[in-house]
Amino acid sequence: DDPWTLRLIRKFLTSGVLDHGLFAKSEKGTPQGGPLSPLLANVYLNELDKELTRRGHHFVRYADDCNIYVKSQRAGERVMRSITQFLEKRLKVKVNPDKTKVGSPLRLKFLGFSLGVDHNGAYARPAKQSQQRVKKALKLLTKRNRGISLTRMFEEIQRKMRGWLQYYSIGKLTDFIQRLD
Repeated sequence: DDPWTLRLIRKFLTSGVLDHGLFAKSEKGTPQGGPLSPLLANVYLNELDKELTRRGHHFVRYADDCNIYVKSQRAGERVMRSITQFLEKRLKVKVNPDKTKVGSPLRLKFLGFSLGVDHNGAYARPAKQSQQRVKKALKLLTKRNRGISLTRMFEEIQRKMRGWLQYYSIGKLTDFIQRLD
């Protein structure tokens, strides 16, 4: 209800974005990758959190990414139908059917991670797509025909890997890093 906060949010939403060096006016929604997007998603989707808690579901959500954990495929499909209806009818949020899936938590990814299981229980690890993406980036950085010094190449590799390793450091990385090395 605070007018100052609402005015600040409106300015963020209507300020426009730079796309490849060119200014583009914001018509609707929040700019992708901006700091306001996850904040507003968390404020708006607080009602979803309350509904999932009321129904007794186990779930994890970051901004507009959400995983709901149930015991079976059938339960997952039922919950997906009812939560999609809740989001679209009550919160007026369009659910993208191409990005919405029911499946085992061991096969799906969330924020670039997937789950693994060993004798110690479940653990996080970088999803296969994340592993493939960093391999592809390293191949591009280490191409012989780039015409840069070895020192500069090592600096670029170090910068890339430092960021990647910091993001995925909560996951189990040892096997992948040894294979990557």
